[in-house]
Amino acid sequence: MKITNYILSIGFISASALIPLNGMAQINVEVGHRQGLCIFTIPSVVVPETEKNMKLEFTYRVSDGTTRWALLVNGWPKAQNADPDYDFPVSLTFDTGAKTSSASGGYSSGFNDSLWGIWDAGDSSNELLSMLKGASSVEIEADGMNFGNTDLQGEGMIYNLINKCAVDKRADGS
Repeated sequence: MKITNYILSIGFISASALIPLNGMAQINVEVGHRQGLCIFTIPSVVVPETEKNMKLEFTYRVSDGTTRWALLVNGWPKAQNADPDYDFPVSLTFDTGAKTSSASGGYSSGFNDSLWGIWDAGDSSNELLSMLKGASSVEIEADGMNFGNTDLQGEGMIYNLINKCAVDKRADGS
């Protein structure tokens, strides 16, 4: 496997890599690390009501396993005008047929406009991570909208990235 494109940006540590798989596909994952968090971002769908591409960000808190998914974009009026206290579940349906919904979800606006969902520590987050093991894509639904399918960059890729990051962070105490 040869890395064809690698970018490192300073701030919180972030890297992007385009990696060919068997000469046919490329993995496009941004990796970010903050103290106690594993953060991975991949390309996602076009934002409803705009022509802008979203990114799907996975954040895993190593200390307790809380997992946050967020669709990120700049310039999304739905998120910018939403009530910040409006709470709803975010539902995920994987290509494997497995389904889960977040305990909480909503919109936020700031550096990025986002739709987010949180799977609490324990059974909820563990169930989600287990579903990621064999998943290649996910369909995201929330607030009466279907965001379509997002390619998870290869079967089990997101699970493997989160798991390796968590193991490494636990080992070095970060």
